[in-house]
Amino acid sequence: MLLAVALLLAVVDVAPRPREAPALASADAVVIVRWREEPPVPPAGLQPLPSLDWLGLHRYAVEPTQVDAVLAALSADPRVEFVERDRSYKLLSVPDDPLIGEQWNLQQVHAIDAWDVATGGGDVIVAVLDSGIDASHPELAGRVVSGRNVRERNSDTRDDIGHGTHVAGVIGARGDNGIGVAGMSWGVRLMPIKITDRQGEASITAAAQGIRWAVDHGARIINLSFGGLDDSRTVRLAVEDAYQRGALLVAAAGNCGEVATFRDEGCDVANPPIYPAALSQVIAVGALGANGELAPYSETGSYIRLTAPGGVGGSRRSNPLDYILSTWPPGLPSPIDVPGYS
Repeated sequence: MLLAVALLLAVVDVAPRPREAPALASADAVVIVRWREEPPVPPAGLQPLPSLDWLGLHRYAVEPTQVDAVLAALSADPRVEFVERDRSYKLLSVPDDPLIGEQWNLQQVHAIDAWDVATGGGDVIVAVLDSGIDASHPELAGRVVSGRNVRERNSDTRDDIGHGTHVAGVIGARGDNGIGVAGMSWGVRLMPIKITDRQGEASITAAAQGIRWAVDHGARIINLSFGGLDDSRTVRLAVEDAYQRGALLVAAAGNCGEVATFRDEGCDVANPPIYPAALSQVIAVGALGANGELAPYSETGSYIRLTAPGGVGGSRRSNPLDYILSTWPPGLPSPIDVPGYS
């Protein structure tokens, strides 16, 4: 699914950087509002939080038991253009089961042939909106640029889950260095944008702030490792802003394509559109198995523009060709019992 991050795009026009908001409040009790006519005093039950000024959006803390009532009241308020809850996103598409000891995915996309022409340069920055990146990993060291932890409002982008480091390795693990694995581009620079908590959950606000920070700091490609069922107006606005400023946005199409497992992935029906992948400004990438077949869990639909190796893995499968081998934080237990890889 991450093959598309090796594509080129136009240089981003960097706009003035807005003042960043403090650490985010719980997504379970936050609503996001775009006012047609902002009242001088917030309505009862709304506690102002730092806003998303560049999108013209205001955020408010709400008592958890009152969220539905507040949403209903604001939806009926003629002064409100739209309102939505700051919902959660989940990371997509890296399994925890044993993986293979060779990278069939690179053979499938003829990467070895492509490396005879070019192996990738350091003039492109790819932002990885995920759980962070282990910048000390020997396959990634020296090419991880400064990033941002938008959940905690600091520069601590260490990966305490593993997902972001795995994605980063697929994109840009150093090749021809005599160890481990190789990524698609050996010279690309990687920007960690940590949008998750320690359970791997992100929020609408974190996603929007992460996209903005990445573009403001020179990312030309943005990998969106998360997804959900809700077409968030907030994330849609952030994606539109990044796209208009020249960023190429890539996202996994989603994992709810299989009738037997879609509920395990948090979906109510099989093969629903997954956002932000389904947005027109985002390149949605489906998954293929080792034999070029569509992975059973992969979403299908008119919004999917590319397919790329993803494996046909799942919690109930054990075929070693089901998965993608990549980097993993050496300090975390390795699912394949090889420190630093998964």
